[in-house]
Amino acid sequence: MGVIKIGDGLTEVPLSGVNVFFLADGTGGLVLFDAGFPTSERAIEAAVEALGHELTDIRHIFVSHSHGDHTGALANLKARTGASIYMHRSEANLVAKGRAATHLTAGPGFLSRRMHRRLMNIVPPTVTAVETDVLVNDGDVVPIAGGIEVIHTPGHTPGHAVFLAREPGAIFLGDAAANVYGLRPMSSHGDHWQAEQSIRRVAQREFEVACFGHGTAIRRRASARFRRRWKA
Repeated sequence: MGVIKIGDGLTEVPLSGVNVFFLADGTGGLVLFDAGFPTSERAIEAAVEALGHELTDIRHIFVSHSHGDHTGALANLKARTGASIYMHRSEANLVAKGRAATHLTAGPGFLSRRMHRRLMNIVPPTVTAVETDVLVNDGDVVPIAGGIEVIHTPGHTPGHAVFLAREPGAIFLGDAAANVYGLRPMSSHGDHWQAEQSIRRVAQREFEVACFGHGTAIRRRASARFRRRWKA
């Protein structure tokens, strides 16, 4: 595992089965998007060091949703860095109780069923409990790194959110969509119809770079790809 530069001040960290991302905050610190599995802490620390930073340079952690492949290392990273955690209330309430799982069903098709089974086998149902510092809602703009807008995207989970960093024009999608064997819906959702409506709404926005929890980042003209895929 290493780090992949995908834009100015924007770095992808591929972990085993999920991606996390760093964004420079403009003041010498780092913003982390999602926190991987419980076993991901050391890899995230190594990635920070590869970027020439110390772990305590992580000042903000934005979390797309509660699942254990996105919140697994969150409590330990919070304890070691003092970073502020940002999450939608529905997800924050679960993580505060150490709960990570929500009900999911596979989407149509062989690939979705296969990916769903794999994720269900490796994603932990519980995580170390941790409190969220800032509860975010649809339309909020957090005034760091040039402004990070919150877009509530229910469907995968009720409180799933994606984050649009305005200055680099990068969107962090969590599990709202995937780019595995092409741009596609995520293999599993709690509510597939609602997830479809959410991603169509995202496709109406403008962004250059798309960053996925699962799959390869799209580095150029990403929103045009989304509009073609979802005919927004």
